[in-house]
Order: sequence, then C-alpha cells, then structure tokens
Amino acid sequence: MRQSSVRINILCDVVSVDGLEWVVSALLQTLGPSKSGPYFASAPSRVVAVAVYRTWMALGLNPAGAHNMLVHINSDLMLHPPVTLAEMKALWAAFPPDSPILLVMGFDFVRGFMNDAYSAEELATMRVWYVDTPERKKFFKGLQDRFPRAEMQQALAEGSETRVGTVQRNPIKGRKRANSQPPKEDQADQVKGNDGMSTVRGRSSGESSRSADTVIWNPQASSSEASQRYAERARTPGPGESSDNNIPRVSGSEQKHRQKRAKRERF
Repeated sequence: MRQSSVRINILCDVVSVDGLEWVVSALLQTLGPSKSGPYFASAPSRVVAVAVYRTWMALGLNPAGAHNMLVHINSDLMLHPPVTLAEMKALWAAFPPDSPILLVMGFDFVRGFMNDAYSAEELATMRVWYVDTPERKKFFKGLQDRFPRAEMQQALAEGSETRVGTVQRNPIKGRKRANSQPPKEDQADQVKGNDGMSTVRGRSSGESSRSADTVIWNPQASSSEASQRYAERARTPGPGESSDNNIPRVSGSEQKHRQKRAKRERF
C-alpha cells in the first residue's frame, strides 16, 4: 500500500476502481502518511459514495467505518437535486429492497416528479428499468400506494408520454382563480349611482325582501334629496343678496358711481 504504483486485477463487479481508490486513501490517512489527490477535498457524488460503500463492505472492513458514507448518501438524497436513473441503479445494486436508503431514494423520486424535474423521456426510461424485475416493480408499486394521486399512478403504472408540467399542480389555487371572477348574472347587476360610484345590487329572495343597496344607501333618494337641498339654498337670499334671481343688492350711490365711470371710459 505504501508503493507509488500497484496493479490490482479486480475480478468482481462489487469492487470498483473509484471505490477502491477512496478506500485505499482512507486507510493511508489512518496509517499516517499523507497522499496527494482529489480525495476528501470535497464530498463524493452519489454514485462514487455508493461505490465506496460497496467496496468497503466487499473487503470485509469494519462496517462502522462506512457509517459516515451512509449518512452522506441519505442527506444528499433529501437535500439535493432529484435522483437520476444512474444513481437509482447504483443504489438498488448496493442496498436491499427494504433498506431505508432505498425508501429515501423513492421519496426523492416522487419529489422530483411533483416538481416537474423529469422530462417525459426520462420518466419513460425509468419505467422501463423498474418494471424489468418483480422486486423493483413491487417497490415502486409501494410508492404508488403511499402517494395515491392520479398523475403519480399513471406515471408509475403506465408511464407518461406527454410533458408532466402540463398537469395542474395546485387545483385549490386554480379553483380560487376561477371563482374570483363573478358570473355574468352578477356582472349584469352592477349599476352606477348618480355620484359616479358603482354599486352592486343584491338579489332579493322574495317579493317582501329588499336589495342590499336600498337598505344601506338608495342612490335615487339621495340624489333627489340633494337636489331639493340645493334648490332651497338657491331660493334663500344670503347677506348682501336680493331674493330676485339671486342678484347682488347694489346701493344708489354705487350705481351713480358706475354710470360716471362708464361715461369717462367712452370719452
């Protein structure tokens, strides 16, 4: 392990080159000497993490040493982009069908489906893969039972040949938007008062009931009352005014002064 180059013939599919490189690097760090390379500088991808776990377990090492890798895979499935088909294949090959990791993978797939993360081609390819064996078909049938939704059942049972994004994602909001527009009968009931303010007449349930606007405010009565009050103010002379056609009252001296001013302006 301390030599610079070692050739190893890997005769099994469980141990991969990427997984063995990560395992050897981890063992070298445990022994003491440092090894330069891209290992441990960043978190491995899901496929690499699964390969490291499978290699670790195939070599018969302590299972406790791979616990952090399991935590990484689990958290990455819950917090990062939806699982891809290549990642689903790697996870299915590494864990049994009743594993909690595969259940998290299934939830991640459902979340990606609900968020329109997969195209129609990707969904069709995934379906071809998981209906190939009875174990995978049973697993995804369990997801269908956990999420009894029409679109999900169709995608899991038959596959979707159309764009999933065309499905309405929030029917409650759609109903609210549809109900926000008043029917044509209600629009016909809208009237305008004499003061320019629009009111809506409530429907009467019987001959004895009155509309809502006549109970609260009657535009015709209010308009007639306002006109009557205006006419009364026009008939009542104010200070300095005469009662004849509301002409201002002018004294005799003021009239003579105006006549003299008009004669001067003519000349």
